[in-house]
Amino acid sequence: MNAKEYLSQPFKLREKIKYLKLDLERYERMIYACTSPNYMTERIDKSPSVETYNQKALEKYYTIKDKIDEKTVELEENVEEVSNIIDSLDNEDYKLLLKYRYLDNRTFVEIQEKLFTSYSTVKRWHNEALIQVSLILNHNKPS
Repeated sequence: MNAKEYLSQPFKLREKIKYLKLDLERYERMIYACTSPNYMTERIDKSPSVETYNQKALEKYYTIKDKIDEKTVELEENVEEVSNIIDSLDNEDYKLLLKYRYLDNRTFVEIQEKLFTSYSTVKRWHNEALIQVSLILNHNKPS
């Protein structure tokens, strides 16, 4: 895993959590959907039961809710780990740039405005900071 992939882990986890929450909302709507039995027609034994439908949705809802909780804990740990790696850099500009980019998910244009530098300087600092992070990651890698 290179430095950019390592630093992008919090973003990817946030995206996974976001889509799990969308699934959770969908199953919540399914749970609360009003379904009433039709007593006017004859019930065929092979037709699915409404109770089973709601029960399956409820089970899936709680499964996804547990996954969201797990991913949230994983995200918190990952953000702390990435933040510690970034804080181990010597250059304060690099630290700010990497935190804006990978922890706050800002674009290079937004970072340029925050740091009062040119776009090319931000890109250059980013590349130099990634090299330093790579060195730190390779140094910390167990042999």
